[in-house]
Amino acid sequence: MQAGERKAGEERWRRRRRRRRRRRRRRRRRRRRRRRRRRRRRRRRRRRRRRRRRGRRRRRRRRRRRRRRRRRRRRRRRRRRRRRRRRRRGGGSGRA
Repeated sequence: MQAGERKAGEERWRRRRRRRRRRRRRRRRRRRRRRRRRRRRRRRRRRRRRRRRRGRRRRRRRRRRRRRRRRRRRRRRRRRRRRRRRRRRGGGSGRA
């Protein structure tokens, strides 16, 4: 192959590459919608009614209940046994 033909081949290859780049389609990214769970709080409206009664009055005490959430923690106890080895050496205190 001569130098001129070689150059022509390179140009063809470059053209093909350029065409391929132009043919690329843009991919649309699909957005995933995350559903958020909304907690609805119900508000209770208290209506006070006044009643007039003749005679003895009795008072009622209302007790409010409080809910406590208890979290249970599990503790694992590991018992380690330590063994002391005593080596007797002549002239030492007796401990290793």
